[in-house]
Amino acid sequence: MKDKKKVVHFTTVHHPLDPRIYYKQCLSLKNAGFDVTLIAPDAHKYIGQAELNTISIKKHSNKFKRMIIGTIETYKQAKRLKADYYHFHDPELLPVGWLLKNKHNTVIYDIHEDYETGIQQKGYIPKGLRKFISKIFKGIEKFFSSKMKLIIAEKYYKEKYPKGFQILNYPVLNENINNREIVRHKSNKLLYTGNVTLERGAYQHVELLRLSPDIEVHLIGYCNKNLAEEIMQLAGDNESRLHLPGMDKKIPKTEIENANRKEDWLTRIGIFPPTDH
Repeated sequence: MKDKKKVVHFTTVHHPLDPRIYYKQCLSLKNAGFDVTLIAPDAHKYIGQAELNTISIKKHSNKFKRMIIGTIETYKQAKRLKADYYHFHDPELLPVGWLLKNKHNTVIYDIHEDYETGIQQKGYIPKGLRKFISKIFKGIEKFFSSKMKLIIAEKYYKEKYPKGFQILNYPVLNENINNREIVRHKSNKLLYTGNVTLERGAYQHVELLRLSPDIEVHLIGYCNKNLAEEIMQLAGDNESRLHLPGMDKKIPKTEIENANRKEDWLTRIGIFPPTDH
């Protein structure tokens, strides 16, 4: 690439090594010849500058501090870089994307959640307010994103965002795994990878243990400690066959890839309960 185009990806919410952001987008763009910078909370703790240009912002555990102080800090850092392309996911950063947009650059709002519907399922929002807040969000999102390019990560989002360019959230193919010789043995191990939550089928996956006394269920991904204790209790006498290495800690993508490569799984699983979201 003759003149390297500058790309800035910014987030106040996601982990710097979030697979979609870091591996699928930032590294892919860098490998394609772009000058890429990632602005993320505590990015320097996880990513070396030789690997990717990073700017760390302060990580706020308080949501309101993150949405105010973190957003202002992110805007200042992103504006200073004068990028050709700005790319973000977090809806709370819509005002930042709107302020960064000018006639010389492109701002990309990457929509990988149905936020409008998701708001109506948030337990911490009083039930009577959820529809109202959802409608308010829809209006705010439409206003701020009007001059941005939209990427959508699910097929049905096209109904809500007809201008959105569809890039489905599939894994990056790993040649080391795909090209290995697979020898099938008799296996009783089931594998789920990704965050372990109720919405992503935590109860359903644990229930699989009741199908057979030989089955092992491995849920490899971050799991909140309270939920981990709850599903361990749900497993009951089958607890020893439920494996949760991500209790209260993030599992690196490399560790997930190693699990895929080293073990002979009976099958991979992803059984989500039906919800509007």
